[in-house]
Amino acid sequence: MASSRTTTTPAATAGAASAEGRPRARWGDDLAAALLGTWVVGGLFVDGWAHVNQPGLETFFSPWHAFFYAGFLVSTLVLARLVARSQRGGRLDPALVPAGYGLGLVGVAMFVAGGVADGAWHTMFGVEVSVAALLSPSHLLLLSGGLLMVTSPVRSAWSSPDLPARAPALALLPALWATALTTAVVLFFFQYLSAFVSRAPSTPAPEGPAGLLTTIVGLASVLVTNLIVVAPVLLLARRWRLPFGTVALIATLGAAGLTSLREFALGALVPAMLAGGLAADLLVARLRPGPDRPAAFRAAAVLVPLLLWGAWMAVYALAYGIAWPPELWAGVLGMTGLSGLGLSVLVLPPAVPDGTWDVPSA
Repeated sequence: MASSRTTTTPAATAGAASAEGRPRARWGDDLAAALLGTWVVGGLFVDGWAHVNQPGLETFFSPWHAFFYAGFLVSTLVLARLVARSQRGGRLDPALVPAGYGLGLVGVAMFVAGGVADGAWHTMFGVEVSVAALLSPSHLLLLSGGLLMVTSPVRSAWSSPDLPARAPALALLPALWATALTTAVVLFFFQYLSAFVSRAPSTPAPEGPAGLLTTIVGLASVLVTNLIVVAPVLLLARRWRLPFGTVALIATLGAAGLTSLREFALGALVPAMLAGGLAADLLVARLRPGPDRPAAFRAAAVLVPLLLWGAWMAVYALAYGIAWPPELWAGVLGMTGLSGLGLSVLVLPPAVPDGTWDVPSA
């Protein structure tokens, strides 16, 4: 891996030092971190697949866990090498950790603590199943640490003065890929409310409370998944002009990961999200949303969800059938657009008048 540096160079080859003198990782360093993050995230999904499809998996010491933790170990070694090359002298100086990677080191410590806690938890209480596995305290600690590690390339690129709003797609590749991985991980931990797992849209709801609950869970799955997928798209649009393919990458990778857990029983939703994502990318290329174009930003926040979930709904109806009446499937589509609009206000809030927070003089 290339070393970090403190001089200003073109973004395609290296980063620049920040105003405080903090070194910056090179583009190759960010790419390596993102690719190694793929190993860790892939290990998470492989382990998840094993727990879903191999009943009675009641041991911490499994090949699936080994693959997952091996990815973490290699990622940690590469991160340690990057940090070591930026240091002067024989001890760690936090001020010389490359920009964006300081929290990655915190994530390593949290991940180690989570791994130890996970082993102890499994030994004492056994291996969790179903929703309990996604809410286990040790697993949430692993989630937090892993996300801090995987998102290091995003923070590195976000703070780089060499990556302006109209940076080329290749320069943004590590950040975009790391964002897609992060989204997939969050979708994994919300799979109990995932539109890529739910059979509720094709299940006729019986009369009574049970049927109402089935309908509510199905609708909530679409809305929750929409928030998880659209939020990173809007966040990236807050910083850069989105390269073509960004929406498709984030939506398709998440759909592929979630449907793979159940051996692609709802696999038709993967090409659905690809088609919807590409349509959304065409829209984004036309609207060019960003802080300099707030109206376009709001419009994209409404229309991108409609394209994504319109494609999802159409393919779901063709491949698996839709039992929802028109007011439900049309209404949930409308709610995805409205929730996207709400997200846009959080990501790009209206300007506050100058002087609002000034302290009045005596």
